[in-house]
Amino acid sequence: MTTCKSRCCASRLRLPEAAAAFGLGLVLLLSWAPPVAAQAVSAAAAAPDREELYLAVTVNGEALPQLARFLVGPGDALAASAATLREIGLRWPGSETASGLVELAQLSGLKATYDPRNQMINLVAPVAMLDRVPLRLVSGLGAAQPAEASPAEPGLLFNYDLFAQDSHDTSALSGWNELRMFGVGPGVWSTSMNSGVTHDLLGSHHSSVRLDTSWQMNWPQQALSLTLGDTYSGALTSSRAVRVGGLRFGSNFGLQPYQVTAPLNTFVGEATLPSTVDLYINGLRQSTQRVSPGQFLIDSLPSLNGAGRAELVITDINGQRRAVNFDFYGAPSLLREGLWDWSATTGFVRQDYGQRSFSYDHALVASGTARYGLSDRSTLEAQAQAGGGVALAGGGGAWRLGERAGVVSASVAASHSGAGTGRQAVAGYQWTAQPYSVSINSQRRSAGWRDIASRFETRHALDQDSVYAGYSSFLGQLGVIYVRQSYDSGDSQRFLTLSWSRQIGDATLSLNVVKDLASNSDYQAQLALYVPLDQRRSVSVTAARQGDRTNLAVDASQSVDSSAGGWGWRLQAAAGSGPARSQAEVTQMGSLGQWRAGVSGGSSEATTGYAGASGSAVWMGGGLKPMRQVDDAFALVSTSGVPDVPVRLENRVVGQTDSHGLLLIPQLNAYQRNKVAIDTLDLPADMRVESTTADAVPESHSGTLVAFKLRRIAAVQLTLRDEAGTPLPVGSNVTLEPAAGAAPAATTSVGYDGLVYLEDPPAGTVLRVEREGGGTCAAALPPIPGTGWIDLGPLTCR
Repeated sequence: MTTCKSRCCASRLRLPEAAAAFGLGLVLLLSWAPPVAAQAVSAAAAAPDREELYLAVTVNGEALPQLARFLVGPGDALAASAATLREIGLRWPGSETASGLVELAQLSGLKATYDPRNQMINLVAPVAMLDRVPLRLVSGLGAAQPAEASPAEPGLLFNYDLFAQDSHDTSALSGWNELRMFGVGPGVWSTSMNSGVTHDLLGSHHSSVRLDTSWQMNWPQQALSLTLGDTYSGALTSSRAVRVGGLRFGSNFGLQPYQVTAPLNTFVGEATLPSTVDLYINGLRQSTQRVSPGQFLIDSLPSLNGAGRAELVITDINGQRRAVNFDFYGAPSLLREGLWDWSATTGFVRQDYGQRSFSYDHALVASGTARYGLSDRSTLEAQAQAGGGVALAGGGGAWRLGERAGVVSASVAASHSGAGTGRQAVAGYQWTAQPYSVSINSQRRSAGWRDIASRFETRHALDQDSVYAGYSSFLGQLGVIYVRQSYDSGDSQRFLTLSWSRQIGDATLSLNVVKDLASNSDYQAQLALYVPLDQRRSVSVTAARQGDRTNLAVDASQSVDSSAGGWGWRLQAAAGSGPARSQAEVTQMGSLGQWRAGVSGGSSEATTGYAGASGSAVWMGGGLKPMRQVDDAFALVSTSGVPDVPVRLENRVVGQTDSHGLLLIPQLNAYQRNKVAIDTLDLPADMRVESTTADAVPESHSGTLVAFKLRRIAAVQLTLRDEAGTPLPVGSNVTLEPAAGAAPAATTSVGYDGLVYLEDPPAGTVLRVEREGGGTCAAALPPIPGTGWIDLGPLTCR
């Protein structure tokens, strides 16, 4: 008898059958596939006592998706081709050029176990032997995917803030307003102004001043913005911005809130087996992620500014834990490697802002700034300004020193103007490592230094120095600040500030002292105790002294819930060296806006009453609707005309839809996913909604529509009985056979007592029921009268 040597054989062949099969196979191999036969003979010649098997493979406990070819010899000695071992992710000295068979026992550090029952081979290799690209993970916000903005609905927005006051000889009314147009073509157009009227003993005075008018267009994918109209120039930490009427084009990372601009903290680890990795920053867990065997990298957001300590806790599938510690330094002021931040501005400098509507300098100016992340440790910067008889250029950078030594910055610039040639040098150093923090900044300018902003100053600052030192302990947080500034007029200012605060239970006690070093007697001191009574109510007591004057003030208040609205109030009283003074105010915020009213007075002044109101009016979706004041983006929620539906924003109730099924939600975050949801618990039973949650991603300063599709259905209940009047058995299958051309057939089941529940059954539907003993019966539905809850009563199934 001939024995089948392959372990994959399912049965043994008798001798005549084996001989016939062998002869037929030999003829086919020789006639059809000479190369394959030659290869088989070659393999047999190389390893006549080995068996060729295709096995499932696990590497360090992780199963591979494909089978691999191995040769098994006496004693379960294992071998595989070099190409096969490379394919399953192994490397060893000389593996790149190796060919032919490789004995697994000869690979140092590799453990191979053959499981004949499961036709599997389990490989355990050191991490250095795993030929895999290190797994890169992200911890924190950076792991989120960028959000694509929802289409902006065409509309107009009018913001307003009114304030009126009256005393015995003076009354005044003032207001701020903004008009904004969005969704009509590209970009957003807006204009704002202040207006007021005052009546006193000298008569009436009217004023109206335009503030800003601009048109802004954004490209979120490129993080770029173009502004035409009133804007401001870009600036570095060593330069100053000016308001201009003209054009600005440049980076706007606010369009990509999910992008991290600062260098990420990267932590490297390795796992021999599939593991779970917990990342801790200064003892606080930041993330938990699963990793495969091999090396991995975790990019963590710069969650703190300064030196910190990170710990990776790696737990493998066997429950074994080990920890790896790292020192790092978070520097949010730097740009991550390869990132540009730039702006270019040209126009006419705005003058008398807030006092005159159209006051612009006659000279055309231009400025540009640029920052570039040369590496995660180095950020370079450059600036240039020209116009109005001033030309300026400069450059510098910021560098992280080591892993915990802080950040140093330096820049130089030169200018040429009517005052001659000038130079500026700026240097700084920041270091934070709990419980200490230090910041040193110094600026030096020559007498001829000028920039665009200098043209509108009466005196020019030359030298500036500031030093800050802070310390935190169980006794509180202590900070000391020294500031010195000198001017081209020869005068100078020097101040020393001492601050201290300590948490005492829920209360906070703080002390601030400011000393003018140029005066022997001039100083200010303030001691304050702040006590929160609950989430919205608080009491504070403040004692202040300036020179020889001492005052004591008491303040009690209840803030308004910014989401749900409601009532708020405030009471103040002050007495001391100066006149006694008191104030009382009440405020209320609703879905239409916010109003406030109060009265104030003192021992040396007349009693004054005042009132104010703020809010907005929106024209969108074909109607005009009032709501709270909108600073940036908002959403119009529609529930298909269904009123009184509660709406939530990020799991906070923000209101209910009105009689038209609409609700405006202000204060959304532009270009971010704002989770909007409706509460359907109190909806009628015959109401259906396709989805109860949606992500609103509005564009900047625009509105978006969030539509929830609610509809009423025909909720039909009936009782199926047989011809004897007995309810059909529970669980019987029911098929809805609609009339020709209607929707496809649906199925349901019979409930207790023969009850059947249907939603929106098509007209002319026939219910066909499978009987327990075989066969079917049918019942035709009568016409359904509209929507709502409908009980058809008993139907006979024949």
